[in-house]
Amino acid sequence: MSQFFVLHYNLEEDLPWLEPFFKLWKRFSEISGECFAMSSPNKKSDTPFPVSFWVIPGTLLAGQYPRNEGEEDSKEKLRQLLTIGQVNHIIDLTESGEKNYVSVPLQPYDELLNRVSKELSWFCTVERMPIQDRNVPSQKEMNAILNAIDEHRSKGKRVYIHCWGGHGRTGTVIGCYLIRHKMVEKDAVFERIIELRQAITDPVRRDFPSPETDEQRDFVLNWAW
Repeated sequence: MSQFFVLHYNLEEDLPWLEPFFKLWKRFSEISGECFAMSSPNKKSDTPFPVSFWVIPGTLLAGQYPRNEGEEDSKEKLRQLLTIGQVNHIIDLTESGEKNYVSVPLQPYDELLNRVSKELSWFCTVERMPIQDRNVPSQKEMNAILNAIDEHRSKGKRVYIHCWGGHGRTGTVIGCYLIRHKMVEKDAVFERIIELRQAITDPVRRDFPSPETDEQRDFVLNWAW
């Protein structure tokens, strides 16, 4: 096996005119792998917690707010995100000071994430790109969110994107992302999101509409950037 790699290396070095071919083959392999990942079953055992699912297995994960009310439960949730999900970057779609359905503010998780990261010797960053709950962003804002996902994925990072419940704003972003990269036809995007969300093990949350509102669904269907 080692001789094969030596031969491959020397072939590129000794025959530089083949370099464009190797670059083309590498890109073809990346695209093929991504397409295979998108068509493969989303294994529930590979997700870090009940309301999470892989959009692109091993590189783009989506789900709910990664903190519970209790500190120890929250640390364990974040621990699973970093160990099972191996997430390097989190995109938070919630607003600062946002409240849940009983008007209780969502508790921040940045400090707990830093503690868990140090405990695991794992580096993970957080980026807030807020969208108002049950609402849609501007096209410029959505484009910035999708660009951020692409930027971190291009660096080999695993990205976790979330809102509060993991179905409204998150589903809107995921729908636009699938369309941007031509991973699905527009008329099948919501069916594809339903398929991806089958990895959610919470039976109630799994069946929540995603995206959540008519405005969010229309936004996805009209996405063209």
